[in-house]
Amino acid sequence: MRYPTQIIAFGFLWSVFFKISLVGALSTRTSSFANQGLEVRVCQDRDCLTDGGEAALKLVEELAKADSNVKVGKCGCIGPCGAGPNVDVRRDGIRVKDTRVGQSNYYIWRGVKTAEDVADLLAAAGGSVSDPAAE
Repeated sequence: MRYPTQIIAFGFLWSVFFKISLVGALSTRTSSFANQGLEVRVCQDRDCLTDGGEAALKLVEELAKADSNVKVGKCGCIGPCGAGPNVDVRRDGIRVKDTRVGQSNYYIWRGVKTAEDVADLLAAAGGSVSDPAAE
């Protein structure tokens, strides 16, 4: 009759251990994302390069100069090919939704080709835009 109690005790200990390790992993993960700032990655894969990915990267770099918390970089394919150049925007590790009209259900900013598009994505993520480049 000890067998069922041993299983219950083992199950209880296992669940406590699992919860502690899970909480530790989540708290570490959350703290590593905290205060990361704003990260903007512009797709440089084949289709986005054809759609103007290099120009979009230069435009984002130019307009993001005013905000020292903005990290601008390149990335590989991030999604809807043929609708580019596509941009991934993250604030403290969390993706920022596209707030432009007709694009509001997407976490990947599609068709970022103009200074207005870049200013919109920086504003939606809480970044600032350098004034001389926006004019």
